[in-house]
Amino acid sequence: MADRSLQSLLPVGVLIFKSNTGRILTINLILATLGLASKLAKCAIWEYKYGSDHRAIHTSFWVNIDTQESQERLLIKNTNWDKI
Repeated sequence: MADRSLQSLLPVGVLIFKSNTGRILTINLILATLGLASKLAKCAIWEYKYGSDHRAIHTSFWVNIDTQESQERLLIKNTNWDKI
């Protein structure tokens, strides 16, 4: 983690797994670079249970995605070569 400058996004103390002995543990890691971590919107236990002893983690980020306008292209494969 240190070599790649990664940090854990899951808040300290979040419990996601209950073992057969009854111990509750945090064993999952959500890692991100410092740049991405600064855009963190949410990192928490998913509110729904799915019948597993593990809980899913909901992670989302605030990011801007630039959209590019696509240009029309000719579909050569649809060309009727007999009429050319």
